[in-house]
Amino acid sequence: MASCLLPARADTVQRKLEAKWIADLTVASAGGTSIEVSALPHVMSEDFWRFTVLAVVKDFATMLRLNNPWYFYSLAIDDRVRPTYAAVDGRVLGVDTPHQGVLLIGDTMTRSLITLFRERSNGAAIAGSLAHELAHFYQFKNGPEANSTWWLSLLRDDGNITRRKAELHADFLAGWCLGQWSEKFMDYVGIDIVAKRLYSFGTMDDLDPNSHGTPEQRYAVTLRGYFLGKNETADAVQAAEQGRLFVNAIVPMRAEQ
Repeated sequence: MASCLLPARADTVQRKLEAKWIADLTVASAGGTSIEVSALPHVMSEDFWRFTVLAVVKDFATMLRLNNPWYFYSLAIDDRVRPTYAAVDGRVLGVDTPHQGVLLIGDTMTRSLITLFRERSNGAAIAGSLAHELAHFYQFKNGPEANSTWWLSLLRDDGNITRRKAELHADFLAGWCLGQWSEKFMDYVGIDIVAKRLYSFGTMDDLDPNSHGTPEQRYAVTLRGYFLGKNETADAVQAAEQGRLFVNAIVPMRAEQ
């Protein structure tokens, strides 16, 4: 009987990551977490990786002031078991390039996003998801006060029970990035379409540690961030501040529920 398992890709290499925080991969955790991933040379094809994926990453990293010059390390991964994009506040072991974070870009997730958008631009199909992950890097290294980061502050805003507000804040910043990018973005796909398709995977369980908010909340914050980026002259710092205000306005405090 033939095996139902797909053969392992011959060009995969196991990479070990040291992480303080991980977003969109597992429950957010702290304290020296180590994970292993199957790294690939690229997702889809070398040209797609260089001229679509990394080009989109560069644009959003510039908006969020994350490219100085190598704030994070972009790593293509074999994600057939669990399709994912993820932001890791940590580093890849055995890599000489200085970096303070790791952007994991799954091959299967990339293909799924392109299928989801079908006739739309490949760049537009992955832009919203990549912007969300880069927003996590901004949260990891910047904050409203000198002694805290946006990530920690937003976890506290939700009682350190879930990362719902941190995820919604990342959606807001992703929308802001897409608004800044709108001349390219709107040629291919409307923000209403991307908000509905990419951010429809919310959950109604507000006690789930991995909660990203409800689909309606994700839709609302993405659109609000988008129109801030498109129509107003806010920078990343102001966008982050307005994002927190908006998230706290639409998501009740725990004591209010």
